[in-house]
Amino acid sequence: MKTLKQSITTLHELAREGGLHIQTLRILSFDPEIYLVEADIDKQTYQITDDSGRLLSFRGQRAACRAFEGISIGYACLVHQSAYDEMIGLDTDAGQNRMEIPIALPGS
Repeated sequence: MKTLKQSITTLHELAREGGLHIQTLRILSFDPEIYLVEADIDKQTYQITDDSGRLLSFRGQRAACRAFEGISIGYACLVHQSAYDEMIGLDTDAGQNRMEIPIALPGS
């Protein structure tokens, strides 16, 4: 399955035109200072990139949230996948150690 990507600039342009609603915004926590973002738009999941096509990363959860101000978002959450299973040699594909926490966006 091909990974879909969308730039933050394009998302803001679509939002200004009134043609964008993100159903789910997931802020993925990989480290205390590394956050990436995925967005569900029209039943498709997109990784959010910069204008060069590189994954957009943030140093904090709030910085990631602020990047989406002005865009209509139905639900937002912080997602953290524990590395515990991998560290002790268990299957990491099951997603059993995935924690999803609803978060409030700035201005909501």
